[in-house]
Amino acid sequence: MTVLTACFGGLWVFGYMYVSAMACAFSTSGKCRAKMPWQMSGEDLQLFVLVPGAIFLALIFGTVLLWRKRPESKSKT
Repeated sequence: MTVLTACFGGLWVFGYMYVSAMACAFSTSGKCRAKMPWQMSGEDLQLFVLVPGAIFLALIFGTVLLWRKRPESKSKT
């Protein structure tokens, strides 16, 4: 689970940078400045920041739950 979380986080960052680079490559205005995640709004914010961020936080939460030590059961049999 830890590896999956790390891979997803890395893929999220790589994907964001890739999409920003493609937006700059196909820009017709001549000026290209990729927006930072906190400067986005609307569908871009939802697609590139909020949804992947929610998935990443859920993966981190799952990883923490799996790494916690479970109390040993002391059953008398």
